[in-house]
Amino acid sequence: MDPVSSVQDVLRCSLCDIGIAPLYCNVCRIHLCIDCVEKHIFDTTQIHNVVSFKQHLMNSNYPQCLEHPSKQCELHCDRCDIPICLLCISSGEHEQHKKEDILKTLVSKKELLQTDLQELETSIYPNFQEHASGIPVQRAEISKHFKELTTAIDEQGEIIHTEIDTIIEKMKNEIQCINRQHLTTIDKQEEAINGTIEEIQQAILELKRLLDTNEFCLVAEYKSRNVQFRKIPPKLKNTFPKFQPNEINKEKLREQFGTLLFFSTETHQQSFISQSPEIDSPAPYSPFLDAPNLITEIATEYKELYNVACVSDDEIWTCGLDKVLKLYNMQGELLKSFKTKSGGTPGDIAVTKNEDLALGPPTLLNLNSKLTLKSYISNSGEILLKWCATNISEIKLT
Repeated sequence: MDPVSSVQDVLRCSLCDIGIAPLYCNVCRIHLCIDCVEKHIFDTTQIHNVVSFKQHLMNSNYPQCLEHPSKQCELHCDRCDIPICLLCISSGEHEQHKKEDILKTLVSKKELLQTDLQELETSIYPNFQEHASGIPVQRAEISKHFKELTTAIDEQGEIIHTEIDTIIEKMKNEIQCINRQHLTTIDKQEEAINGTIEEIQQAILELKRLLDTNEFCLVAEYKSRNVQFRKIPPKLKNTFPKFQPNEINKEKLREQFGTLLFFSTETHQQSFISQSPEIDSPAPYSPFLDAPNLITEIATEYKELYNVACVSDDEIWTCGLDKVLKLYNMQGELLKSFKTKSGGTPGDIAVTKNEDLALGPPTLLNLNSKLTLKSYISNSGEILLKWCATNISEIKLT
């Protein structure tokens, strides 16, 4: 039976191709039935190691095929991202897909694990620890400031005596309320940071465990969270209230006592941890590849493909030598298509941060609307041929 063009019902002996093969020779890498095993063992040209096929699967580095349990997966389908066996290939399901030796894939994935572990241990985790160490300092600064503020109010209250006791108590309550708001904000940030640190610690332990195992299925299931962990929480910028004393005037005692200048808490723009030069990480932070890496092929049906614009990692807009623009996913499925309002071929296309599609000659298409077109005209009346979408949702025209 041809293993490439046929699908077996059961596992047959490699020698006679008739008997059911419950045994396997690890040296010759063939399946054996009960009738042929003795003949095979007495072949003295080499030393044989015959075990049950079940034991062979348990001791092998190759995973068992989920679709064909009697087969081992010696290849990995890059398109489907699953291990496949010889019968999977013969079925034709993966015919046009790129395939790779599964042990080579295992090495590549473990290199990614090592890269993530290195970045977590040497960059992300220390940065979070450093960030967390600043929380007690901020808390002490807040406590010190509000203590000094309370003292200043007490000193002013001693000058005015009993007439303004109620005013003093009211302002103290206001200060304590603001103080609690400050501390609540700090406590929430500390809780968030400590929670992320615990997640990073768990990620480190999981990566170390995966690096110590050769179980392909466990390693293949790993999903990197380093991009998420690179997001450092913004630091709080506190503007503290101040006490402004005035000259005593009993007619306007409340006004003369002073005004409590209220605070504001601002956060800096969220920052990312810059990667160390020695860490080779996958996109979007990796340098340009020396050679292109083919991810997928999409049949756009254009005679000539002019431009593409990525909406996300899963969707792209395309335009060619006609008036129809098409939106595809990475599986090559057509999601949307529409004709240009002018009936002509766009000079260029781009997608903004808000997922607005820009066409040239200049037209802006909001993908979240019902495909409503809004025209944009140059002040000088010139024809605008090129678009550039910036990272702050602006459009640059050339």
